[in-house]
Amino acid sequence: MARAHPGRGGGRLRRVGKSSRAARAWVALCIAGCLTACGGTSSPREDALSELEQLAFIPAGSVSFPPLSGRSVECANAEPLLVDRYEVPRGRWLRYQRQRATELDPQLTAMTAGWTEDTWSWAASWMTLEEARAFARSRGMRLMTAREWVRVAVGLRGLRFPWGENRASLVANTLELGLSRPIPVGTFELGATPNSTYDLCGNVWEWVEDPIDRPIPDESDPNSRAWAMGGSFASPLAPMYEVDQSGRLKFQNLTLDPRARGDDIGVRCAVEAREYLRLHAEEFGDDEAAHARLVSVGRRFGRDAVPLLESLVAETRNSRALRWLLEGASK
Repeated sequence: MARAHPGRGGGRLRRVGKSSRAARAWVALCIAGCLTACGGTSSPREDALSELEQLAFIPAGSVSFPPLSGRSVECANAEPLLVDRYEVPRGRWLRYQRQRATELDPQLTAMTAGWTEDTWSWAASWMTLEEARAFARSRGMRLMTAREWVRVAVGLRGLRFPWGENRASLVANTLELGLSRPIPVGTFELGATPNSTYDLCGNVWEWVEDPIDRPIPDESDPNSRAWAMGGSFASPLAPMYEVDQSGRLKFQNLTLDPRARGDDIGVRCAVEAREYLRLHAEEFGDDEAAHARLVSVGRRFGRDAVPLLESLVAETRNSRALRWLLEGASK
C-alpha cells in the first residue's frame, strides 16, 4: 500500500553550514549523467572515479548495546564496507531510471516525472524496497542490513547520534527545521559521521534489509514488514537507539509494508570493499589526474583501510590505482 506525505513545499534553509565540496561534485555528476542518459556522451573512467569518490570506507567492526533488560544486541559488519556517503540524489536515480524506463512501475515513473532539474540534488524517494534493491544491484552493490546501518551510524563507540552523544541544531533535515521536503544531499557538514557519511539522521528514511529481531521481509506476504532507518524531514530528531521505560532496547526505525512508497523514503547503497576495489581498480585510470584523485580518496579512507589495500596491492601487483589509494591511506 502506498504511503505518501502531503508536504512538498516549505520554508527556506538557513545557516546549515558549508555544503560538502564532494557532495556538490557528486550532484554535478548526477546531473551530467542524467543528461547523458538523454543522449550525451560519458567517460567510463570519470564515472568510475566519481562513484569511488562518493563512497566511505567502513572498517570491519562491531558495537554492542546492552539494554536494561533482555539480551544485548550486536551490530556489526564482518568485512570492510564501502558505503554511499550521501543518500542517492534524484539526478542519480533518474539516470538509472531512464536506462530502464520500460522495466519500472508506472506509479514510480509518474511521481519522478515531476522532479525538475533544480531538485536533482535532493534525496531521491518514492521507491519500494524491491526497487531500492534493484537500483543497488545495478551498481554492483546492495542495501545494508539494519545491523550494518546502525554500526555505520553510531560508529564503534555506540554514539546516540551520528555526530556525537548530544542533540544539536542545524545538523539534520528533520521536522524541527520545518521544510517539509528533502534538501540537497550532504548539506549538513556538522551532521556527518567521523567516516564522512552524511544524512544518516533526517532528510529521508533509508530502506534496509533484515530488520533486527524481525523476519526478513517478503513482498509476497501481505503481513510482511520491512524497516527504513534514520528519520526524515517529516519526523522529529531522535537518537539512533534508546532504552524504553520497560528496559527494552529500541532502534529508530519506520516499520513498513515492503511495497510502501513515500516522498520521505529513499535509499543508500553499500558493498564489500575488497570485492568492489578488486573489480573496479582498472577502471579508475593510471594518469596523473587519476593519481591525485585516488590519493585524495585514500587519504579520506584513512589508515583503517591500509591492511585491506596492502592485501589487494599484493594480489594484483600491477594496479597503479590500488597503489595510489594505499599511498593516500598511509599518509
